[in-house]
Amino acid sequence: MGLTSPRASQIYDIDYKQATRVFTVSNITLSGGAPSQVDGDNLSLNDRVLVTGQSTDSENGLYYVTTVGTGSNGTWQRSIDGNETGEIQAGMIVMVTEGTAYADTQWKLITNDPITLGVSSLVFTLDYGVPYTVAASPPTTGN
Repeated sequence: MGLTSPRASQIYDIDYKQATRVFTVSNITLSGGAPSQVDGDNLSLNDRVLVTGQSTDSENGLYYVTTVGTGSNGTWQRSIDGNETGEIQAGMIVMVTEGTAYADTQWKLITNDPITLGVSSLVFTLDYGVPYTVAASPPTTGN
């Protein structure tokens, strides 16, 4: 069965990003001291991380581990699919696959467009994956 017009329009232009391994909720150092553990998981080189707890909201977004933190040298960089203006858009959805508290959760960017990366505040909220409601069945007429 094909998608109906209302359903097709509801999923048009939704920006799903590749899943991240873990999710941050507090302010962290991103360069020269990025943590080697997030939400109970030890990080590895190239792990993707959804950063949401920065005290400067414009630093939030999608990152990957470029140097695993040992002391003061841990470094993360913005991911290749989220490092330029235009790649992060309102309504973007990201899955988090691991972690003690946030494994198997889905997060939605609630910042409105236009978004300028590094300038706009990026605010994420837990997304329950319910993009629309289904209308109740029409009553029967009893004929």
